[in-house]
Amino acid sequence: MFLDVLMRRNPAFIEAAMALHQAGKIPANAYVLDLDVVERNARLFKGEADKHGLNTFAMTKQVGRHSGFCQAVMRGGIERSVAVDMACALACDRAGLKTGHLGHLVQVPRQEAAFAAAKLQPDYWTVFSSEKAQDAAAAAKSAGRTQNLLARIQTEGDTFYRGHEGGFDAQDIVAVAEQLDALEGGAFAGITTFPRCFRSGTRKVKPTPNLSTLARAAEALAAAGRGRIEINAPAPRPPQCSVPLPRPVPPSANRATVSTARHLFMQWKTCRKIRPCSICRKSHTTTVARPTASVVASTSIRSSRSTRSRP
Repeated sequence: MFLDVLMRRNPAFIEAAMALHQAGKIPANAYVLDLDVVERNARLFKGEADKHGLNTFAMTKQVGRHSGFCQAVMRGGIERSVAVDMACALACDRAGLKTGHLGHLVQVPRQEAAFAAAKLQPDYWTVFSSEKAQDAAAAAKSAGRTQNLLARIQTEGDTFYRGHEGGFDAQDIVAVAEQLDALEGGAFAGITTFPRCFRSGTRKVKPTPNLSTLARAAEALAAAGRGRIEINAPAPRPPQCSVPLPRPVPPSANRATVSTARHLFMQWKTCRKIRPCSICRKSHTTTVARPTASVVASTSIRSSRSTRSRP
């Protein structure tokens, strides 16, 4: 989907991939990464985020959580990852990229909470419910830690991808903060939602209602004396909405890594539907993004390669 941009910004990388393919050095069902441009773009993200007082967490799921990618990101100055699930957190941790945010999309299973708290020690742990908050806090207490907890919030009219719905009622955020602070081993640290931006049928990135929900919740917390909190608001994919990023630096394309992983391509459409809320059991009108088509290719993971030749 990004081929046009790649041709404009990094034609040497395409030439390198062609040369590697023609030389028989790229196996079937593989992808090629330009580690130089990954490093440089990571440095750009980090630099712009620092100007705005933002923390930057690397998302690695799109490249199979590859260790070479993680290390390039770290060379660019980003030292923490946001993990989609426990498998993602573990792979990044093994590559040296520590966990900045855990539980954002997939809640941590109760049976793995102890490992997450003791070994991964995430900076922030998102919880969708009181039960998951208790799991996280209890695991942290057993590990001798106090875990920063982010409350996933939602309200009627917010936009979610299908299967990603859920969270605390945004109107109750002050009470939720007090509840999380009361847990032994847990501490309320802030609020989060997803997605804050969405690509509509016009191919333009627009803020979702979720962003306004976050703003109202932050105002309510500030009025209650909780002005210093984390507000986590990721977008589904670049470009990010809140931070204007400079154009990526054209790479020299002098290093590439070859890897294989699982690929999932989806097209999305939105629909409005009324469904029972998993939290309060009442019916809310929610915008849901549904996949309309998917293609999956799966292979085993192979080692990265750090050499390439200019055609």
